[in-house]
Amino acid sequence: MALVLAPGEAAADARLLFIKRSDRPGDPWSGHVAFPGGRSAAADASTLQTAIRETYEEVGLDLAACADHVGSLEEVPAIVRGVPVGLTIAPYVFALREAAPRLFPNHEVADTLWVPLGPLARGEGASTFMYVHDGKPLELPFLQLGEHRLWGLTHRMVISLLEAISAE
Repeated sequence: MALVLAPGEAAADARLLFIKRSDRPGDPWSGHVAFPGGRSAAADASTLQTAIRETYEEVGLDLAACADHVGSLEEVPAIVRGVPVGLTIAPYVFALREAAPRLFPNHEVADTLWVPLGPLARGEGASTFMYVHDGKPLELPFLQLGEHRLWGLTHRMVISLLEAISAE
Protein backbone atom coordinates (compact mmCIF):
# COMPACT_ATOMS: atom_id res chain seq x y z
CA MET A 1 0.00 0.00 0.00
CA ALA A 2 1.12 3.54 -0.71
CA LEU A 3 0.30 6.28 1.78
CA VAL A 4 0.97 9.36 -0.33
CA LEU A 5 1.39 12.76 1.31
CA ALA A 6 1.09 15.95 -0.73
CA PRO A 7 2.75 19.06 0.73
CA GLY A 8 0.85 22.07 1.98
CA GLU A 9 1.98 25.53 3.00
CA ALA A 10 2.19 24.31 6.61
CA ALA A 11 2.67 20.76 7.91
CA ALA A 12 -0.98 20.62 9.01
CA ASP A 13 -2.00 21.50 5.45
CA ALA A 14 -0.43 18.33 4.04
CA ARG A 15 -2.95 16.02 2.38
CA LEU A 16 -3.20 12.24 2.23
CA LEU A 17 -4.33 10.36 -0.86
CA PHE A 18 -7.18 7.86 -0.62
CA ILE A 19 -9.04 5.94 -3.28
CA LYS A 20 -12.59 4.65 -3.25
CA ARG A 21 -12.45 1.20 -4.72
CA SER A 22 -14.85 0.35 -7.53
CA ASP A 23 -17.72 -1.99 -6.73
CA ARG A 24 -16.69 -5.46 -7.92
CA PRO A 25 -18.37 -8.81 -7.20
CA GLY A 26 -16.20 -11.12 -5.14
CA ASP A 27 -13.95 -8.32 -3.82
CA PRO A 28 -14.28 -8.21 -0.01
CA TRP A 29 -13.08 -4.58 -0.03
CA SER A 30 -15.36 -3.53 -2.89
CA GLY A 31 -16.46 0.10 -2.56
CA HIS A 32 -14.22 0.76 0.45
CA VAL A 33 -12.04 3.80 0.97
CA ALA A 34 -8.43 2.61 0.83
CA PHE A 35 -4.91 3.47 -0.19
CA PRO A 36 -3.55 2.64 -3.62
CA GLY A 37 -1.99 -0.81 -3.65
CA GLY A 38 -2.52 -4.42 -4.47
CA ARG A 39 -1.00 -7.84 -4.83
CA SER A 40 2.63 -8.41 -5.74
CA ALA A 41 3.42 -9.46 -9.28
CA ALA A 42 6.23 -11.83 -10.26
CA ALA A 43 8.14 -8.88 -11.76
CA ASP A 44 8.07 -6.89 -8.49
CA ALA A 45 11.46 -6.98 -6.76
CA SER A 46 9.87 -6.12 -3.40
CA THR A 47 6.62 -5.06 -1.75
CA LEU A 48 7.90 -1.48 -2.04
CA GLN A 49 8.05 -1.96 -5.82
CA THR A 50 4.53 -3.39 -5.68
CA ALA A 51 3.25 -0.23 -3.94
CA ILE A 52 4.93 1.97 -6.55
CA ARG A 53 3.63 -0.11 -9.49
CA GLU A 54 0.11 -0.43 -8.14
CA THR A 55 -0.13 3.32 -7.45
CA TYR A 56 0.85 4.03 -11.04
CA GLU A 57 -1.62 1.46 -12.38
CA GLU A 58 -4.52 2.58 -10.19
CA VAL A 59 -4.20 6.39 -10.29
CA GLY A 60 -1.46 7.22 -12.83
CA LEU A 61 0.89 8.62 -10.17
CA ASP A 62 4.57 7.73 -10.76
CA LEU A 63 5.95 7.69 -7.23
CA ALA A 64 9.44 6.76 -8.44
CA ALA A 65 9.58 10.02 -10.41
CA CYS A 66 7.76 12.51 -8.16
CA ALA A 67 7.97 11.32 -4.54
CA ASP A 68 10.38 10.22 -1.86
CA HIS A 69 9.87 7.03 0.12
CA VAL A 70 10.03 8.45 3.67
CA GLY A 71 9.22 5.40 5.74
CA SER A 72 7.18 2.31 6.35
CA LEU A 73 4.51 1.41 8.86
CA GLU A 74 4.10 -1.88 10.65
CA GLU A 75 2.69 -4.59 8.41
CA VAL A 76 -1.03 -5.30 8.89
CA PRO A 77 -2.61 -8.76 8.51
CA ALA A 78 -5.66 -8.68 6.26
CA ILE A 79 -8.86 -9.90 7.89
CA VAL A 80 -12.16 -10.44 6.09
CA ARG A 81 -15.29 -10.71 8.25
CA GLY A 82 -13.19 -11.56 11.30
CA VAL A 83 -11.09 -14.24 9.56
CA PRO A 84 -7.41 -13.84 8.61
CA VAL A 85 -7.06 -14.42 4.86
CA GLY A 86 -3.33 -15.09 4.64
CA LEU A 87 -2.42 -11.65 3.26
CA THR A 88 -0.17 -9.14 4.90
CA ILE A 89 -0.38 -5.47 3.94
CA ALA A 90 2.96 -3.62 3.80
CA PRO A 91 2.25 0.14 4.10
CA TYR A 92 4.87 2.49 2.62
CA VAL A 93 4.79 6.26 3.16
CA PHE A 94 5.71 8.62 0.32
CA ALA A 95 6.05 12.40 0.27
CA LEU A 96 5.40 14.14 -3.02
CA ARG A 97 8.06 16.70 -3.90
CA GLU A 98 5.46 19.13 -5.28
CA ALA A 99 1.74 19.81 -4.97
CA ALA A 100 -0.70 17.00 -5.62
CA PRO A 101 -0.76 16.20 -9.35
CA ARG A 102 -3.78 15.37 -11.45
CA LEU A 103 -4.70 11.70 -11.09
CA PHE A 104 -5.95 9.28 -13.72
CA PRO A 105 -7.91 6.50 -11.99
CA ASN A 106 -8.25 3.15 -13.73
CA HIS A 107 -11.26 0.80 -13.65
CA GLU A 108 -10.40 -0.39 -10.12
CA VAL A 109 -10.88 3.10 -8.68
CA ALA A 110 -14.27 4.82 -8.47
CA ASP A 111 -12.92 8.05 -6.93
CA THR A 112 -9.83 9.69 -5.46
CA LEU A 113 -9.71 11.89 -2.38
CA TRP A 114 -7.01 14.23 -1.07
CA VAL A 115 -7.77 14.57 2.64
CA PRO A 116 -6.07 17.20 4.85
CA LEU A 117 -3.98 15.68 7.66
CA GLY A 118 -4.87 18.39 10.19
CA PRO A 119 -8.50 17.34 10.71
CA LEU A 120 -7.50 13.66 10.78
CA ALA A 121 -4.87 14.36 13.45
CA ARG A 122 -7.43 16.29 15.51
CA GLY A 123 -9.83 13.33 15.35
CA GLU A 124 -12.45 15.20 13.33
CA GLY A 125 -14.97 12.81 11.83
CA ALA A 126 -14.02 9.99 14.24
CA SER A 127 -16.90 7.84 15.40
CA THR A 128 -18.03 4.22 15.70
CA PHE A 129 -20.68 2.14 13.99
CA MET A 130 -22.33 -1.17 14.72
CA TYR A 131 -21.32 -4.08 12.49
CA VAL A 132 -22.85 -7.52 12.88
CA HIS A 133 -20.45 -10.44 12.46
CA ASP A 134 -21.66 -14.02 12.95
CA GLY A 135 -24.76 -12.65 14.63
CA LYS A 136 -22.74 -10.65 17.14
CA PRO A 137 -22.79 -6.86 17.08
CA LEU A 138 -19.36 -5.20 17.03
CA GLU A 139 -18.70 -1.53 17.59
CA LEU A 140 -16.06 -0.52 15.02
CA PRO A 141 -14.18 2.78 14.73
CA PHE A 142 -14.30 4.84 11.55
CA LEU A 143 -13.47 8.26 10.16
CA GLN A 144 -16.06 10.16 8.16
CA LEU A 145 -14.41 11.71 5.09
CA GLY A 146 -17.16 13.81 3.53
CA GLU A 147 -19.61 11.29 2.11
CA HIS A 148 -17.16 8.39 2.60
CA ARG A 149 -16.61 6.17 5.64
CA LEU A 150 -13.05 4.99 6.27
CA TRP A 151 -12.78 1.91 8.49
CA GLY A 152 -11.08 -1.48 8.83
CA LEU A 153 -7.53 -1.99 7.54
CA THR A 154 -7.23 1.51 6.14
CA HIS A 155 -8.44 3.06 9.39
CA ARG A 156 -5.78 1.10 11.29
CA MET A 157 -3.08 2.32 8.88
CA VAL A 158 -4.23 5.96 9.20
CA ILE A 159 -4.09 5.74 13.00
CA SER A 160 -0.61 4.19 12.77
CA LEU A 161 0.54 6.99 10.44
CA LEU A 162 -0.84 9.70 12.72
CA GLU A 163 0.85 8.10 15.74
CA ALA A 164 4.17 7.95 13.85
CA ILE A 165 3.86 11.61 12.82
CA SER A 166 2.98 12.78 16.35
CA ALA A 167 5.93 10.83 17.81
CA GLU A 168 8.39 12.83 15.67
